[in-house]
Amino acid sequence: QKEYTAVQFKSDVIRHSMVLLKHGVQEGDRVTLCCPNNYSFLVSLFSLMHVNCSIVLLDPDISSTDFDWIHKKTRSHWILSTENAGVEHTTFINLHSTIKAASTISQQNDMDIDLTQWYHRRDAVILFSSGSTGLPKGIMKSGASLFLNM
Repeated sequence: QKEYTAVQFKSDVIRHSMVLLKHGVQEGDRVTLCCPNNYSFLVSLFSLMHVNCSIVLLDPDISSTDFDWIHKKTRSHWILSTENAGVEHTTFINLHSTIKAASTISQQNDMDIDLTQWYHRRDAVILFSSGSTGLPKGIMKSGASLFLNM
């Protein structure tokens, strides 16, 4: 398993943020992030935090029916995932492509990850329960509450 340094992680987050901004993601947008829990997920999560997006976190094993229902309920502008969910009226961004594009940008060691604005978001992260007793239940967390829980 590969190890990453803090300097490499910071650089990857800044470069991935730049790629997301080039795709049209803007501060304040709501983005659905649906991918396996790995290094690319962490880079994407912190990139979205750096850009100050509201993030809907979904398990990649979610059913397409639940995915569609959650996506409509949260009114997400974007889907950042390894698989195109085919949701109407939303822009899909392929996570593999953005990570690859970010790797072609020169190192960004002169910039820092800035989570200040995201910290103050009321809708920083939206999580959903498994829905074992019916429809999945949404939980909205503020950036501050997530920092306090860490």
